[in-house]
Amino acid sequence: MLNLAGETRALRRLVSRCRARGSADDVHELRATARRLEVYLRLLKWQVLRADLHRLIRALGPLRDCDVASQATLGLGFEQWLVARRAGELARMRAELGAPRVAALLTALDALPGLHLGTAKQVGRKLEVAAAERRGSGFEALHRSRRAARRARLARAWLGEDVTALKQRQQLMGVACDLSCLSRLLREFGDERSASVCDRGIERLVGCFS
Repeated sequence: MLNLAGETRALRRLVSRCRARGSADDVHELRATARRLEVYLRLLKWQVLRADLHRLIRALGPLRDCDVASQATLGLGFEQWLVARRAGELARMRAELGAPRVAALLTALDALPGLHLGTAKQVGRKLEVAAAERRGSGFEALHRSRRAARRARLARAWLGEDVTALKQRQQLMGVACDLSCLSRLLREFGDERSASVCDRGIERLVGCFS
């Protein structure tokens, strides 16, 4: 079972680390911690603060995209372009994390109450039902399914339940999402041929979940 005080302390620490150095690991962990806390708010049935956490997660997204794309080996030109792009995104992220609203969010999260177990389990079951549904087809449907699976997995983690199956499913879907990110950045760079290769890989992965 996840520990609320530990998660809020981790969020505060990671905000400071991302402002100071902004490594790929720091950015990834900050997003993951913010998502865990967003699901905690869902289990509380709270709307308040969720929009603030979503804004924080979105602010880190472009930087995380650069870090995901940097794991591919696609030539010096793309790598140099990506380094320059990441530098710009890092500056924007630091400005966002330094905003007064982030400090206010951290303070508010420190005051969160404990879970009411009965209510939290009801919400958790609804999240699992949503994760099991598949609406539509194609990559966007898979992307929605991945987000739903992640929310259900994190709810189970807060409740101290097994997350193995949901985690495996989410990770497989994540490969397609990473390829989509890489494809988009390659097109922005101007490498249509490599982007098309990524697109074909996405199509094959989407077919596995159809």
